[in-house]
Amino acid sequence: MPVNDRQANLAARARLIAELRTGRLLSLTGAGLSAWAGYPTWQGFLWRVTEIVRTKEGSETVIRQTERIADPLVRARRLSSFLGAEFGQIFQEEFGPRNTLPDEVLYRFVALPFRHHTTLNFDPSITLALSAIYRAHNVLSSVRR
Repeated sequence: MPVNDRQANLAARARLIAELRTGRLLSLTGAGLSAWAGYPTWQGFLWRVTEIVRTKEGSETVIRQTERIADPLVRARRLSSFLGAEFGQIFQEEFGPRNTLPDEVLYRFVALPFRHHTTLNFDPSITLALSAIYRAHNVLSSVRR
């Protein structure tokens, strides 16, 4: 017999609340949270880049090759080698700062009493949300070597 999802969810929520109260929890986020700020998931980004590549002359071989690649980073690398500098422009358009407000979910998430937020994303949505709610924070990025 399947576990009662409602009971399991209530128990998990109670454990999360108890742990949040300790002030020791760290958050680790990815594209699922950034999507609430209007950013694409990796699959959405790769789909857009693939469609742009498809419009270029001589792209048939690249399209066939990349459609068989399961690893999104390897796939992105292959598409970027075909597009050259244009890939960087597309990347900046997709993951650069937005002029729109993110969904309330993002603000509620950063307002939770996590000790630290870590994100695997390229976009600045966590930092901007922390600033918007006036929560002090420092940014450490691998981009700033």
